[in-house]
Amino acid sequence: MDDVQLEHAGECDLFSLLCHRLGGISGGKELALIAVRFHLSVKNLASRNEITLMADFELSYRALDHAIHVFLFLLVQNTTSNAASMMTWALLRSYGSSLSKPSDYAKLCELLEYQLSESDIVGLASYHKLPLQDKDAGLSGESQVREDMCLLEELLSQAISTALYEDVSDTKAMLVAPLFISSILCLKYPKETALSAVEDTFRRASSSQSSNIFEEGLTQLKELAKELSWARLCPSQKLQNKIRHVCQTLSQNLVAMVKKTSFEDFETR
Repeated sequence: MDDVQLEHAGECDLFSLLCHRLGGISGGKELALIAVRFHLSVKNLASRNEITLMADFELSYRALDHAIHVFLFLLVQNTTSNAASMMTWALLRSYGSSLSKPSDYAKLCELLEYQLSESDIVGLASYHKLPLQDKDAGLSGESQVREDMCLLEELLSQAISTALYEDVSDTKAMLVAPLFISSILCLKYPKETALSAVEDTFRRASSSQSSNIFEEGLTQLKELAKELSWARLCPSQKLQNKIRHVCQTLSQNLVAMVKKTSFEDFETR
């Protein structure tokens, strides 16, 4: 484990082990990768004397194992907080307790904040759910396709949001914005009454071709970004790569599911 490079964190045995332990958890693969990268990064900081550990303390797998144990306990006890928040707390609690200087704790916070910002775990509300290792070898075909579709929906919502922010003065963006709200977001979030106000603003901007009113609608949309994950901006090229990958996976899973069906279950097909 000591010779694993940070860029190869997703290829090491430790990552596979954590994926096994986090089986059945949505976002488990992403969380496992964050945990392994954090562990390796903290070890690098310690080896470069950028943080100071307690006397006679050796940073080993035990710290990571303890963090995962705490995370799983929190996951069972708490049904309101999201998994990313619980993993953050568990990692900081486990590794922070090994520091001898309180000032070094801030470095761990900055490190974890950076790794979370680089991960998909914050920007999406849906993730591929890792299969339960002690039960099925994987998700059923229908469930896997459903997971793919949810992830694709999230990515497309992000792509449209990003395009709207990038093309403020584009007349096509003014036409698409109200349709995006009414045809996608209102259906996804039927209890979010604030979306109606945003839709009205975008319709006024479209009818009057006013970029000022359109920017007002974008400001309202940004306010909702604090609560709804689809409004989080992401680089266009990064989104394109993600969407292409999910579409390929969805296509493969659809073919696999159809091959397992027969003409006797026509409605399911």
